[in-house]
Amino acid sequence: PDIPPEGFTVEVQGDLQAPYRHGSERILTCTQGYSVEDESNMPAKDTLLCSNGMWTERQLSCRADCPAPERVPPAFKTMPMSQDELAAKPKHKHGDEIRVVCIQDGEEQVLKCQDGK
Repeated sequence: PDIPPEGFTVEVQGDLQAPYRHGSERILTCTQGYSVEDESNMPAKDTLLCSNGMWTERQLSCRADCPAPERVPPAFKTMPMSQDELAAKPKHKHGDEIRVVCIQDGEEQVLKCQDGK
């Protein structure tokens, strides 16, 4: 099957290489440093099945995690986690949001992890 080279771990069940027999399976999970794109609507793993010469469609989508953001100046605070909590959590999942709020005027900016950035 056409498996993306990054972000996936593949467990082989059945034939190791083409031609694949009917019933061969490939179990996909997100590799370390990647997370399921939408955990509420996607399984943590996906099984591709060779059926009558065709692979079933992949449902799982993995996105790169983001590093902790840089510390902000003392005139700002981060929410929902403090800067110390952010620093203690080295990776953030795709879709995680952090709000940076100016203490003086309350103006805020949202930082969102988007596929490793």
